[in-house]
Amino acid sequence: MGASVQKYELSLKWSKSSAGYVWGDCEPCDVWGRAFKDWDEKERKNFGELLGLPPSGPFLVELDPRSPRTHLEPLENSLLFAEFADIPTSQDSFLIWANKYGRLIDVDTDIENHYFIFPEHIDFSGETVWRSGGKATGLNLIKPDPLGSWLEEHNALSFAVMLWELLQNNDPRLNALIEWSHGSRQMRVNKIKKTEFERIDFDRFMADESYKWSCPVVQDVITNTQDGVNLPWLFKMGKTLDAHKASLIYLQRLTTRKLAEYPVNVSFPDEVGKKPHNVLQPSNLLSAMWYQFYLVLAGEIRLRRCAICGKWENMEGHRSTWSKHANCANYGRVKRAREKKRCKTASEI
Repeated sequence: MGASVQKYELSLKWSKSSAGYVWGDCEPCDVWGRAFKDWDEKERKNFGELLGLPPSGPFLVELDPRSPRTHLEPLENSLLFAEFADIPTSQDSFLIWANKYGRLIDVDTDIENHYFIFPEHIDFSGETVWRSGGKATGLNLIKPDPLGSWLEEHNALSFAVMLWELLQNNDPRLNALIEWSHGSRQMRVNKIKKTEFERIDFDRFMADESYKWSCPVVQDVITNTQDGVNLPWLFKMGKTLDAHKASLIYLQRLTTRKLAEYPVNVSFPDEVGKKPHNVLQPSNLLSAMWYQFYLVLAGEIRLRRCAICGKWENMEGHRSTWSKHANCANYGRVKRAREKKRCKTASEI
C-alpha cells in the first residue's frame, strides 16, 4: 500500500484596528493606571524584579480603541514573510505595514509581562478610572507594543531571508557571514543588516586581511549541541562543513526557535460531510510568517525575485525559466520602443 497523503489547511483569523495605528509616547503603568514612576521603593523591589524593566517607546497604539475591528486573512498572501523582510527598517514602514495587516502579535495574549501603557493622544470623556489622583479612561490601558520589538523581529526575519537568498544564489559573500572557531568547535554567524551588507567592499575584504567593515555586527554563536544532545559531526572543522551547509543548519535552528516562541497550533475541525483534515493555525502574524519561511526551507514554497522590479514571486504554476512579471516585461518592451523612437527622431533632426 502506498503512503496516504495527509491534507492540511493553513489558516489565520486576524484582525486590525479599522481606525488605524500611530506611534505614540506612552507611559508604562500598572493595571490600575498608576504610572511606574509613581511606585515607591518597596513596590519597585517587589514587582520590578518580577516584571522586569518597563518597556521604552515609542509604542504602536490604536488611534481609537473603540473602533470596530477589521477581519482579514493575511495568509492568502503566501509570500507575506518575504514582503515583510523586504520593507525598510523604519517607523514609517512598520506603521504602513500595521495599517495594512495589523500588529505582529496579539498584545493582549502574547506579551507575558504585566505592564500596561497609557497613550497620551487618547482622551475620552465619561469612561474613567482613577489614575494617580486624577481621572483617566480605562480604555487607554493596553499592553505595550514597543518599536524595539518591531525592530528585533524585522531584523531577524530580514537577515534569515537574506542569508537564504545568498545560499540559493551560491553567492561567495556567504563566507563572510560564517566564521569558524575550531578550538571551541563553534560557528559564529555575523548578523548584518541588509542595507549595511550591500555597502561592504567584499573584494577588498577577501584580499586584505586588515580590512574591517565599519557596520554594526551582531554575532549568533552556534555550538555542536542542541537541546543537550551532542552532535559531533556538525563542527569537526570549517573545511569539512562548508558555509552553505552551515548556513542551512543555522536557518533551520533559527526557524525552530522562532516557531517555539510563536507556535503553530493544530486542530481537526468538525465539519459535517467533509473528510477529516488538519488545520494549522499560527498563533499570530509572526508565527504565520516564520511558518511560511519554514515551508521555503522545506521546499514546499518556491520563490524567485523578478529580474526587473526585484519583488518576490511564488513559482507555483510558473515554468522553471520564469524570470520576470508579465507587466514588468511589457513595461520594459514599451520603454525600449520609446527610447528607440526617441533616438531615431533625434537623428533625423
